[in-house]
Amino acid sequence: MSTALPALHRQHPDQADIQAGTVRRQPVTELPAGIAPVFERLGVAERLTAGGVPPHRHANHEVILVDMGTYRCRVNDTPMTLIPGQGVVVKPGDRHEDIFNGPVRYFGLCFNLAEDGQTPPPPIFLPGITPELQRFAVELESFWPVVCSIQREAEHPDPVSGHVQDALVLTFFWRMIRALPRAGINPIFLDVSSGQTFPAQVLRLFQEHLDSDLSVAEMAARLSLSESTFAHRCADLLGLPPRKAFLKCKMERAQYLLCYTALPVKEIAALLGFADPFSFSRTFRKVWNESPSGWRRRHAR
Repeated sequence: MSTALPALHRQHPDQADIQAGTVRRQPVTELPAGIAPVFERLGVAERLTAGGVPPHRHANHEVILVDMGTYRCRVNDTPMTLIPGQGVVVKPGDRHEDIFNGPVRYFGLCFNLAEDGQTPPPPIFLPGITPELQRFAVELESFWPVVCSIQREAEHPDPVSGHVQDALVLTFFWRMIRALPRAGINPIFLDVSSGQTFPAQVLRLFQEHLDSDLSVAEMAARLSLSESTFAHRCADLLGLPPRKAFLKCKMERAQYLLCYTALPVKEIAALLGFADPFSFSRTFRKVWNESPSGWRRRHAR
């Protein structure tokens, strides 16, 4: 693997910082997660002469993305030619062969899918698709900074480096999913992914508007959903209708502020969008069967 790049190659921000070679995920203490890509390794390869890598099968996913020159390969015996900005996802079990006919630079990012529980995550792709449905095109400028950051985490590892790498790969992953042809994506994978991301999106929406009184229509519009779809998803995935879920979020925040701050009840009420401390106290007691002042006396830190 060469360490010198042709001058014509320096075309993207941060590229000068990327070194050819392979970095692996830094060890971490695992945290619970839903379906998500877990970084395994990243290889940046420069090939200046003809050659290749013999046919081999993949145990995990590998994303090949070309930066310079023309990359040729075979995926399940189907010839593919990729130019800068184009990539292909080689999925587990695929037969893959690299073919080099001249100067080319590309990176291969390997990951596996993780999910809580005993059920394995659904595959990304539909069964039996052609390799053409596994290729995609992107703007390289949005991907190279991610590659640089993954490498830098490996150069100076610490206890959180692996988590940072996983977070970077997560950004890369969803940009890649967006770029892939929808016809090849397994709808079950998208449904499960939506089930994961919706609660996080709703929680973020609630937390950003704790001082207001959003209507269900406003909540739905901010998530680009119809009112009925939004309400059904809240019931299915949160176990509560939208208004009650929003109120629960406010009341949980009220508990935190009463416990960990010295803010007067009047100020907490205003921060949470209540017109006066009396309506706030009445709502708090209805939800937690205790007054705000009583909660504070028992739980203040």
